[in-house]
Amino acid sequence: MTLTRQTATDIFAATASKLTEEGYDVIVEPSASLLPDPLKSFSADGIAIGKSPKLVIEIAHEGPRDAARVAQLQQALKDVPDWKLHLVLGSGPSSPDIAQADEASITTVLERASKLVLTDPEAALLMAWAALEALGRSRRPDDFARPQSPGRIIELFASEGIILPSEAAFLRTMAAKRNAFAHGDLKQSASSSELERFMGVILRLINSPDLSVPVDKAAS
Repeated sequence: MTLTRQTATDIFAATASKLTEEGYDVIVEPSASLLPDPLKSFSADGIAIGKSPKLVIEIAHEGPRDAARVAQLQQALKDVPDWKLHLVLGSGPSSPDIAQADEASITTVLERASKLVLTDPEAALLMAWAALEALGRSRRPDDFARPQSPGRIIELFASEGIILPSEAAFLRTMAAKRNAFAHGDLKQSASSSELERFMGVILRLINSPDLSVPVDKAAS
């Protein structure tokens, strides 16, 4: 399926609408628990369930990076019964890679965010998410080259044990608050205790030797 130049959000919305008309239930950025075992390490754009075959939705553009990811998905699904890849090709270029930030700059942003916890919690929330994504890109450039949604960041860290299940559940709550505010729910906010806990998780990750060591092993 090839669409004209659109944003990834527009492309996914059009795809979800079509699949819903066909009787599917579409889930955006599903958690790893909803994916078949060979795909639990992937951050899928979406899945369509409720009828057979179940679909893994992938929005891709022309280019070697997306082609490699599609090939990996196809290989992972090859021996999984009742699941298929639903590939949607956008005609425009994929999102450009974002330059890596040095970790001194990431720490500075986190410090600035901490000063806004009481006076401007919404700004602190957005800055903290920016710091977390920048940290992932600094440590894992292949995984974080493109812009990442909060959901993808959480699921990648959770699937590899980089964050604890309790931390993943907490970050999903913070991601919901971030998304609601970013998309116009101006009454959405986070408490000072939530923001301090969020920044504490990010600071622990900054102080970890890398982002490929599960948290239980890193602590030992």
